[in-house]
Amino acid sequence: MFHKLSIKEARIQNGYSKEQLAIKLNVQPETIDLWEKDGSKISQLHLYALAGIYQIPINYLRI
Repeated sequence: MFHKLSIKEARIQNGYSKEQLAIKLNVQPETIDLWEKDGSKISQLHLYALAGIYQIPINYLRI
């Protein structure tokens, strides 16, 4: 069974800083910080984008 990753765990495992990920997603680093603290704030579009960047199925992300 695969352990679901938090948004922060996935970012760190993939070697991204908040700033690098923010650039890829065209958002502010503060937005990444907000998502990591409260995953319910992330849009469906950005959630799918994260799964694509990390090359994992969307259901592997814990929000």
